[in-house]
Amino acid sequence: MYQHPEPDYLPPRFLRPAFVQTVLAGLPLRKRGTSAMEEVAQPLMLDCGDGIRTTAMLSENPQGRGTVLVVHGWLGHVDSTYVVSSSRFLFEQGFSVMRINLLDHGDTLHLNEGFFHAAHFVEVFNAIAHAARLAPHGPVSLMGFSLGGNFALRVARHLKDHPISELSRIFAISPVINPGVVGKKIDADPLIRRYFRRKLHRTFRTKEAAFPDLYDVAPMVAQPTITGATEVFMQHYSEYPDAATYFADYAVGLGDLVGCPVPVTAIGSVDDPIVPGEELGTLVKDQNLEIIMTNHGGHNGFFQTLMGPTYYDDLVLRRLTV
Repeated sequence: MYQHPEPDYLPPRFLRPAFVQTVLAGLPLRKRGTSAMEEVAQPLMLDCGDGIRTTAMLSENPQGRGTVLVVHGWLGHVDSTYVVSSSRFLFEQGFSVMRINLLDHGDTLHLNEGFFHAAHFVEVFNAIAHAARLAPHGPVSLMGFSLGGNFALRVARHLKDHPISELSRIFAISPVINPGVVGKKIDADPLIRRYFRRKLHRTFRTKEAAFPDLYDVAPMVAQPTITGATEVFMQHYSEYPDAATYFADYAVGLGDLVGCPVPVTAIGSVDDPIVPGEELGTLVKDQNLEIIMTNHGGHNGFFQTLMGPTYYDDLVLRRLTV
């Protein structure tokens, strides 16, 4: 493992606060207008197995330097600002980009009757495997943010017994390691809690509208916290007895990445207000695992300037071009 507790990343003073970094990550201003990446984007349907589907957007680059599969965070989608911004950057460098919607995110809530959650790993793994097969150019890399970073690390773990031959490298940005702790951190901050509750309620209501005979989301929406809503959701619409059992099922264990057959780079920040950055540094060392911890960066931020490429954009590009 190559661990850099103080890498060459020090943003300007006005960009150092974690709140500023985190807010900028989702600021629509960063994706204003259109780009060549979006102009050539084509919609795809991905097979998750057992008749379950999700959607993606593929932007094929004629330069053919490779393909990057990009997975958003919780309650995000293929058009989330941080996804579009990084995808534009990679496309400008000659890479094809496939932006993938997690199940029940973006425009997928009407596609499947089931109410999906983060512990539905096999379905997401199947979608990523299908996406890798559809990639127009190799090598193929996977890049996930936050919950998408959690899925990326679980994909890395799963590759030991279920290889995806096309997949050659994995990146995880601000990945969720211990979901139970993340839920408590979200609930502890009124602004962050309000932001996620609003998005979560919109998701619940859209799913209910698509399948009114199957779902009644009022008990979840009535909960004042994310953890409370998750608790009720688990009791009504999952196989889990409670939220704690659910959170434990999609946590990343300390030794989970030992023996991963492809290089994995995980980037976290000590000042992340949502995901405790120090948890990333506790993963067991392995020759294929690179952990980079920064003192600044917030959650999915890592801005070097207001509008230019982020620290992780530049880092991913360096790793893809060695």
